[in-house]
Amino acid sequence: MTDAERKIDIRGKVTPNELGAPQVLLTKPVDILEHVMGQIWGYATGKTMRTVVDQVTQEKREIWGMTGQFQAIPADETKSIVRSGVCWLPEGLVFPLLGAITAAKGQPVTFGLELYVFRANNPAKYSWGARNLVEANVDDPLSRLVATRGSDIQAITHDPETGEVAVSEEPVAVSEEPVAGKHKDKHKSK
Repeated sequence: MTDAERKIDIRGKVTPNELGAPQVLLTKPVDILEHVMGQIWGYATGKTMRTVVDQVTQEKREIWGMTGQFQAIPADETKSIVRSGVCWLPEGLVFPLLGAITAAKGQPVTFGLELYVFRANNPAKYSWGARNLVEANVDDPLSRLVATRGSDIQAITHDPETGEVAVSEEPVAVSEEPVAGKHKDKHKSK
């Protein structure tokens, strides 16, 4: 089954658990040290925080997540793809992305991660890991537009008499001359 054929669920959040139960690794032979759970792709535009209570110590702590657009694609093709506007990842995985969001100063950050679980010497007997599918990248549409001088933009025209709107077949040629200096001031001198 291809991703295009899979069911897509919209949920309140994307977490690694949308990829499946990590305990699946513990059902495999002990010489299998890790198990790929799936991928999480993101277009992060901000950060979010919530307070949780540790189930063992009963202490409150803050956990950080991301806001934007996110998609979890489980490796198990029988599971639905999950989309959400919020993404929570384990601390060690989310902190580099939060740093990129802060450094981006309001620009979206795109990323792609392959998440896996590996055997660990902790009470759960496993831990989460990630491999970059795409390095976290600041998505700056304005800089792309300026760099191409709009060479990939198509003209949109509107005929006020008929109300018709049309999009040009070819990209519009844009002059590389700066606009400043093209026009003379039209102020009257005294």
